[in-house]
Amino acid sequence: MTAQVCRRIKDDTAAHSSRNEEKMPKSLVHKNLAIGLVITAVITTLSVVMADDGSKMEEFRTSLMVGFLVTGAVTGGTWLLQRKRSAP
Repeated sequence: MTAQVCRRIKDDTAAHSSRNEEKMPKSLVHKNLAIGLVITAVITTLSVVMADDGSKMEEFRTSLMVGFLVTGAVTGGTWLLQRKRSAP
């Protein structure tokens, strides 16, 4: 291969990797958010099904509140960490 072709391949590779790095923080935040919401839904469903003393609505509210708080904290923390790492 000629030097010009090698240089073009390196430039294409560098451009491709920088595009992946730009997409990485969003995808990680979206992934954490999706996982958190699924876990919240599962735990809420289980806690409502297992509530046997008639407090199903209270269990539902408590589970949703805790699940959303934890999901928000993890997703927000991930977003902040990714933002700090990508800052110049």
